[in-house]
Amino acid sequence: MDGLMKSKAALLRAPDPMPPGRIELNGAMLEIGHCALVPPKMRGKLREIVGLIVSPGARQEGRASALMREVCGQADAHGIVLVLTVVADPFSAPAMSAPELAGWYSRRFGFKGIESSGTTVLMAREPNAAVLPAPTVMAAAISQAMH
Repeated sequence: MDGLMKSKAALLRAPDPMPPGRIELNGAMLEIGHCALVPPKMRGKLREIVGLIVSPGARQEGRASALMREVCGQADAHGIVLVLTVVADPFSAPAMSAPELAGWYSRRFGFKGIESSGTTVLMAREPNAAVLPAPTVMAAAISQAMH
């Protein structure tokens, strides 16, 4: 019994394999957090992609895809479910509409729609949900920067 308690305590102190934070890549930024709607004791295998922003001058260069491949790869390696909410930004001319973005997340990274309301789509991705394309030089640079 004493050994079991020590093991459980050690697990509770184990470092977070995918800590909340921000990843940046030359005009692109992806932020990961714990889902605030989920009780803390249930957050271990769940992360929320809080934001994925690419500046207008850096779009269509594969930066968002590289960031997403990195995060999905980390989630797969650690058995973490990813959730995100696709929302159309009314203050900028988005490169894609909310339905187009939801399709992009689905086709490229294996996210599935959970709920949709107007221009908002809630999506989730189970670990190993999609076969991700081979890493590019950009993805390798991101991986090195993170580790």
